Amino acid sequence: MLLGLLAAVTAGGRWVSVLGMARAGWLAFHELGGDLSRLAHIPTSGPDPLSVASVLLDGMDVVVVDGEVDAPPSRTRALIARVRRHDSVLIVTNSGLVRPDLEIRSRTAGYVGLSAGGGRVRAVDIDVQVIDRVGRRAVTPLRLGGAGDQRLAWTNRAAAAADAAATSSNWTRTG
Repeated sequence: MLLGLLAAVTAGGRWVSVLGMARAGWLAFHELGGDLSRLAHIPTSGPDPLSVASVLLDGMDVVVVDGEVDAPPSRTRALIARVRRHDSVLIVTNSGLVRPDLEIRSRTAGYVGLSAGGGRVRAVDIDVQVIDRVGRRAVTPLRLGGAGDQRLAWTNRAAAAADAAATSSNWTRTG
């Protein structure tokens, strides 16, 4: 999910930096339409990732901090103030650093293309849950599958199923 989100941001002409995620799949990021020239990846952030993130917020639209970060509330408040001042987005992959405005969770719901132990995986179904600060939840069923030209694309499973049902109901039988 995170790579897909970052790919969409860079494809839209924005700048992203990632602290940590030393084993991230940047090929998948590219296949999702991400622009590698708009991505700064720092595999290890050193002993003080908040200082590095704070500096990156001056020039990046989105900053991702991956890994365990423990900081006093005064430092996290200062970092959040910097995020707001620069109209940036801070994504923290591990909870505990700050109270997020949104929490995004995902789980694999199934695979398309496999049957009775055979076949190829053509798509992966993922359920994405978003939780806001007051606890409201929304779940969206997504499908990640091939979009041709060695690209991947996200589609909404519910919308795709409705389109397929509408298309099949439009068929008429002749003769």
